[in-house]
Amino acid sequence: MGEYVDTALFLYDENGEQFREAFVTNDCGCSVSAISIGELRENRAAYLKDMDHVVVAGSLQIVKEVFQLAIEYGFSVGLMPLDTQLALRRCYRIPEDRDKATKRSLAATHSELDIVFCNDQIVLFKSVVGRVPLIDNRINKSKLMIVIDAIREMSVLHLLPFSISTLGKNQNEVRTAACGCVILENPELS
Repeated sequence: MGEYVDTALFLYDENGEQFREAFVTNDCGCSVSAISIGELRENRAAYLKDMDHVVVAGSLQIVKEVFQLAIEYGFSVGLMPLDTQLALRRCYRIPEDRDKATKRSLAATHSELDIVFCNDQIVLFKSVVGRVPLIDNRINKSKLMIVIDAIREMSVLHLLPFSISTLGKNQNEVRTAACGCVILENPELS
């Protein structure tokens, strides 16, 4: 196996189409065919049946959709983050330089990731279930306001039943109760 994959499929949405030409005419020696996510949805079995590697450039929802398809069809995934997807770039340590990012997304060496699901949805960064007053603040507030709001919310917290299942070597199911749960996904720890 060489430094780069031999063939790949490049999937993009309207925001990721800007990378299409760079992948089709890459200088890695890879044969890359490019289609929009809409074309894939029309006939995914035909495009993914014998595919070994797919690179995706699109919204986080599209990235999650491709991860789900990778589980189903068994291909590896390369990521090409959009300019606005700084968290995705940092989380997966993808270089800012577009040429380096393109080469990395077509690399033949793959690392396996644990995919975290919460309520049957793929978690890329963080998921919150229930109420977690000090952690789940969606609005920029001062530290004092966060503490005051958390104290107010403490009086209305109640326990919710949770079921946590793990697969793989440590297959297990834990049933517990809590007022809230924060799930953090960090591919570096997977």
